[in-house]
This record gives sequence, C-alpha cells and structure tokens, in this order.
Amino acid sequence: MKGPQLVAPVFIEQPHQIEALLLCHFLAMLTEALMEREIRASMKTFGRTSLPLYPESSDCPSPSAPRIPETFSDAQRHHLVSDGVIVKDFNPAVTSLQRDVLKLLHVPASVYVSEIAD
Repeated sequence: MKGPQLVAPVFIEQPHQIEALLLCHFLAMLTEALMEREIRASMKTFGRTSLPLYPESSDCPSPSAPRIPETFSDAQRHHLVSDGVIVKDFNPAVTSLQRDVLKLLHVPASVYVSEIAD
C-alpha cells in the first residue's frame, strides 16, 4: 500500500485486527481523496487557478491532501478555567487563506470562529 499515511511496524495477532487497521487506512485515504477532489472542483467553479499553500505563500495549482490540513496547523483553541468551570473560550482566528480553503471545501467558517485575523 502506497500513500501519504505514516505507518509504523505493528504486531497484530488476529485477522480481525488486520481488517480493522486496513479499514482505518482505507478511510484515511478515502477522506484525503475526497478532500482533494472537492477543493479542486470548487477551484474550477469559483475560477481559482491556485491557492498560496506552499511555503512563503507560493501558489499551488493542484492542492494535495497534506497541504490542505496544513493550512490549519497553527489554529489553537484555549479555555480559561477557574475552579473547574470554563470562564472564557479563546477561539482561533481564521485567516483569509483558511477562510478560502473552508469556502472551497463547503465548510462554514462559523465552525471555527466568526472573526478574521491577518
């Protein structure tokens, strides 16, 4: 099996464990393929020729599965807790690139937050 998943040696004793592991890998590869397909189709629909996903914001004409979630690698959510009670939530700010990726994937930006930071 060749793909972008990082696989470490695993010692499995039962056939059903092998099936479960292969199912997990299949679902991961399927999710990646659907994400790539959706973003590329949406780019055509919206007339986008590329996205600045490469380092130094270089254009990427055909976004691949590893580059898409990498866009959200710096997103962090924090909770201020006092005596076991959440006092305040600090939601991640969505950048314009992240907002574009969410739009192309048909995911509402409200899933993250309602404010933009650049």
